[in-house]
Amino acid sequence: MKTWELYYKSHFIKITNGFFSGSVLFVDGDIQDFISGFSINKKMSGEIKIGNGAGDRIKIRLTLLGKHKCIIFINETILLPTFK
Repeated sequence: MKTWELYYKSHFIKITNGFFSGSVLFVDGDIQDFISGFSINKKMSGEIKIGNGAGDRIKIRLTLLGKHKCIIFINETILLPTFK
């Protein structure tokens, strides 16, 4: 399983991507989106619900083409492009 984590305006965002467990987007420990099964390209979304950044939209793009790739957008701005 691959995991990406970051803080945004004091909110903890975590994405997990596993072959058998699917992909999950957590914001402050709460599940905001879940995709089961295997796919080369996955899209997930969520939103900051309370506090600093409330209403900010989160979009996640996951791909698996040789390497796991996760791109995190918040309000259309790329925060975390990673290649691992």
